Amino acid sequence: MPNENRPPDSTRLFARGIWDGDILPDVKIGNADADVSMPCELSLDLMQLGERDGRPSWLARSIKLRDHLGPFRLAFLETLVRVADWRGSQQGVSK
Repeated sequence: MPNENRPPDSTRLFARGIWDGDILPDVKIGNADADVSMPCELSLDLMQLGERDGRPSWLARSIKLRDHLGPFRLAFLETLVRVADWRGSQQGVSK
């Protein structure tokens, strides 16, 4: 995005507020205390064009997913994720 904050290292990938190597913290994903996701490091390698280290490109993965699920199922699943994101953003982050 044009006004996006850029990392100090010009070689570090970034997109929509996410920088390559950012850590996604643990998140409570259910009602039980044990329902917590594990923290993970985010990788933006897939946003590079073409195959990388023998792995398919982002475009190839997207097309395979579209062909496997079909455009309508894929759109439905994207809608679920977007609504969950909107609801989560409204509630804010809680620990």
